[in-house]
Amino acid sequence: MSRWPRPLLSDEAAASDPAWSGDGRTVLFEAGEGETRELRSVDVASGATRLVAPLWDGESALLRPRLSPDGTKMAYTRSRDAQLEVWVESLLDGQRWRVARLGDGAAFPIWSPDGRSLAVDVWHDGHAQVQVVDTDGAAHRQVSRGVDLAWVRSWAPDGSRLAFAGAVDGRWNVWWASRDGTRQAQLTDYRDEHHYVRNPAWSPRGRPGGLRVRQLYWQHLDRTAAMSSARQGPQHPRRHEPFEA
Repeated sequence: MSRWPRPLLSDEAAASDPAWSGDGRTVLFEAGEGETRELRSVDVASGATRLVAPLWDGESALLRPRLSPDGTKMAYTRSRDAQLEVWVESLLDGQRWRVARLGDGAAFPIWSPDGRSLAVDVWHDGHAQVQVVDTDGAAHRQVSRGVDLAWVRSWAPDGSRLAFAGAVDGRWNVWWASRDGTRQAQLTDYRDEHHYVRNPAWSPRGRPGGLRVRQLYWQHLDRTAAMSSARQGPQHPRRHEPFEA
């Protein structure tokens, strides 16, 4: 198999915000505009596409949709009464319910590996923190602390931790926080305001014997970078090196 990238769609301009499905067999993407915008999927092997769900509920656009690990539900952000909320929709029967209306707005849900929780960004007075909410909306808890801005993007494969881009005094770094909010650690050490990190993602790969390699990759400026060691990694990590979190 070629190592070079290959197009999955003939009309690349029609697709945006790609994301892998839970089984890794398809890539989800958004297509269309306004009331005709849709969440679609493309099969990596065959290139076949299909409609997953419309991204308009009759009143508002459904933003940044993400499928649950089992593919039966969709979490998304929508605006209601000038405030961002997080909702979940069943793809089996079409039922929808709100799971988060917090602070000045909650947005960009990320499913936990077990499908029971969502990590979301919650804004308040110009600051953003990571909160974990139950998918039935019954409980929520803040897990990031001591940072001005926290943008969560992924869970560890075992669901015990979350990775987020966090800013303190304008300096962005990669952090992780435990699911219950009792532990937190800064993983990179960028010390000036000219470096930006975004979208930290855990590697799903596993070690022999069932232990998972907890690697993180993230966007640094316009390239992907990864640290080699949490204890002795360089200030400016080199590209594509494995990083043990």
